[in-house]
Amino acid sequence: TYSIWPHMLGAVSIERKSMLSLAAIEIIAAGLTIGILLGLTGGGGSILTVPLLVYVVGLDAKVAIVTSMLIVGVTSLAALLSHSRAGRVAWRTGVIFGLAGMVGAYAGGALAQHLADAFLLLLFASVMVSSGLAMLRRSCAAKSVAHAAAPAERRIQRVLADGFGVGMVT
Repeated sequence: TYSIWPHMLGAVSIERKSMLSLAAIEIIAAGLTIGILLGLTGGGGSILTVPLLVYVVGLDAKVAIVTSMLIVGVTSLAALLSHSRAGRVAWRTGVIFGLAGMVGAYAGGALAQHLADAFLLLLFASVMVSSGLAMLRRSCAAKSVAHAAAPAERRIQRVLADGFGVGMVT
């Protein structure tokens, strides 16, 4: 709670500070849980981050989605450094995918402003289920062989389409 004159000066009462401390503890616990689960399963970060931010921390869906992108982005950047040093980064493909993803994310963000939080969470859940089903059905080895045999122009078009689609969904 705030009192009138300290609020004008920017001071926060003791009750408000303890609420902030509890929220910080919840966020740290959620972050540790996400980190441990990602380390154990190798799963996608947003699939774990968004539900924890919405249901544990109490953020609105739109805020949780953007926050999860920041969290996953920082984590991915850290992983990129070690993979780059080991020579396992296809920079050209990554830049093309990233640029297409940014365009898709901008378009998806503009569309999401007009959608209710509950509908966004329903879409998010459907992406989670379809991703899980796709992982169960496909063989990574068969997919990589087919991808390697495709002509360069077709691969670029596929990278652009995939990047835009991933950006739009995020």
